[in-house]
Amino acid sequence: MLICMIAPGKMFYFLIGGIFFLIPKRKFANAKQFWIVNCGMILLGIITFAIFKFQFLSDYVGTSGTQSVMDPTTVNYSISNILGNIPNSINVLFNTYLDRAEFYFNTMIGSSLGWFQVNISSIVISGFVVVLLGTSICSTKEEIIAYPIDKKFRYINLLFSFLMFMGILAALWIGWTPISYNYIEGVQGRYFLPFLPMVLFTFRNKTVILQKDVNRWLGLSTYVLLMFTFLSIVPYVIG
Repeated sequence: MLICMIAPGKMFYFLIGGIFFLIPKRKFANAKQFWIVNCGMILLGIITFAIFKFQFLSDYVGTSGTQSVMDPTTVNYSISNILGNIPNSINVLFNTYLDRAEFYFNTMIGSSLGWFQVNISSIVISGFVVVLLGTSICSTKEEIIAYPIDKKFRYINLLFSFLMFMGILAALWIGWTPISYNYIEGVQGRYFLPFLPMVLFTFRNKTVILQKDVNRWLGLSTYVLLMFTFLSIVPYVIG
């Protein structure tokens, strides 16, 4: 049910359902049921997505593309444009990495709020990064035993996170990027937040093991950082 609710509104986020593959096979009657149930979840999301986004897909399959919002004098990329000129498409992806990677990271953490007019201090952003890394890398002995992280966990999380990442790029590539652009336009870092925990948890390991639980300190640090963020927003609200 949740997959059906997510697929129509938020493209490709239904792939978060890939975490169902992390359910141990012993929880199912047999291996066949494991694959039927989990693959069925993903297939259900694809079908729901295709039904509700059929018009979107049909508009961008053609060679001409639709009129661009960014530049009314031209059209957006279409699926045919992208697949028909692979060297140019690779160049677009490479330029997107060079030109936009830092923007994606900063806006994912929250450096620019609202319509990018509220800029948060780099010190606060660095604090959030430290907290995120601390919660993902550091573990106590109890957590390692209770929530073991194996290769299967890492591969599944990274695979579906990568598919969602590429899906978001593809959606904005054909839905927002003028054909005259040499990079993908319209992508914001906040689009990656739904699957950011999946990526962070893959870094959990047995290398950094804490003797004491620091969750309270991490929670307090997050609260302080949020207060500084709030104080940064206030002038824009009352001004």
